[in-house]
Amino acid sequence: LPLAIELVAARTKLLSPRALRTRLARDLDTAVSATPRPERHRSLRGAVAWSYGLLTPEQQRVFRALGIFDGSFGLDAVAAVLADDRDPLAAVEELVDSSLVVVEEGWAGVDSGGAADSLGWAGEPRARLLRTIAVHARELLAAAGELEPARRRHAGHLLAFVEEVAPGLRSGSYLSARDRIEQELDDVRAALEWAVPEDVADGADPARLATGLRMCQELYWFWYACGYQAEGRRWLSRAVRAAGDQDSPELMTALHGLGVLLSQHGEVEQGRDALERSLAYWRRQGDPARIARELSSLAVVHRAEGEAEVARGMLAEAIELARVSGDAERLAAALSNLAIMDVDEDRPAEALARLREALALDRERGDTWGVVADHVNIAAALLEDGRPAEALRTLRDVTDDSRRLSDPDLSVALIEIFAVTFAALDDATRAARLLGAATAMRERLELPIDPPDAA
Repeated sequence: LPLAIELVAARTKLLSPRALRTRLARDLDTAVSATPRPERHRSLRGAVAWSYGLLTPEQQRVFRALGIFDGSFGLDAVAAVLADDRDPLAAVEELVDSSLVVVEEGWAGVDSGGAADSLGWAGEPRARLLRTIAVHARELLAAAGELEPARRRHAGHLLAFVEEVAPGLRSGSYLSARDRIEQELDDVRAALEWAVPEDVADGADPARLATGLRMCQELYWFWYACGYQAEGRRWLSRAVRAAGDQDSPELMTALHGLGVLLSQHGEVEQGRDALERSLAYWRRQGDPARIARELSSLAVVHRAEGEAEVARGMLAEAIELARVSGDAERLAAALSNLAIMDVDEDRPAEALARLREALALDRERGDTWGVVADHVNIAAALLEDGRPAEALRTLRDVTDDSRRLSDPDLSVALIEIFAVTFAALDDATRAARLLGAATAMRERLELPIDPPDAA
């Protein structure tokens, strides 16, 4: 904003650009010019208030409502927040004409992997309020007593969004789904901040908490597989803490996600407790698919703790339950986890048989992440079977897909198996470089390696 630049220019002798930017974002009255000029040009608040005063009452209502957004937003989000029959395109267009809203080019229809839009989201424009203008709009929204209803509608829209998009993360639409969620991430976080407050001393609002738990339920795989594990742990921990002792499917799904992420980051005991609580609930409910999921994840924990027999028993039960329920996703996961244990125990032939079944299931479901993970595990089994050249070909088949997935945990696993493969092929220099890279990544990401994998 040219006015903002003019207003802060006189203060650059005292304040750094970063300090000025922080002040402008926090307080529209901070930068007030001392030079004679119209009142509306003496502060950013005055400029925005003057523009706001020129709007019709209905345009003012729309402007206030748009203050609820933290990032850019689409027309469907505008319609959800306005909650009336008004054409969102016309509503936004009027504010663009008043220079209060900026329109940006929408998602181009090509995901970060270069694939064309497979879910029909391309081409829609996106709008946003400049941050200084958004601050004023949010203040007006609160002053009008409209903030809480707007937050509720905003969170409801984001919940519907993740419920629609997140399932694509376990399909051939993985990259499109991930890109779409990342595009809305600022507002997803704002909705969670409202739905799952950190301070729950007086008890969480049941309706808000239900929204937050459902969002966590849908976002778990995004956090797990797209490089947001630490953030996922924070949100899931808050949701579980706010829910307390209540039992609900949404809470148990949040507990599952929290248990997996805690275990992945070395907090094995807490992760096991969360998974065991979730398993006990699903056993009471008699849900074979959910029981299979918890058993498979708990088996991974017991393997890491050196309790191989316990882990094997859990995986055998998980496979049986997944077959009975016809849940291909759970079956593929349990088969893969049991195959990893076969590799631990020098049974490569059994491991390869299980992994090929898992790979066929994941390919049939279009699960790109599962296919890459299967290849990593197949390579490990081939190495155990003394076939490093085949292992190398297997890994190279999925290197590009792994790079596009951007899952740090899966990337580290891939690099480590590459390192072992090159060592088996007597390429010590390349093996050492890869091992060094993987070790550095684990330290940076706080992803400790399980003892069996280290061995």
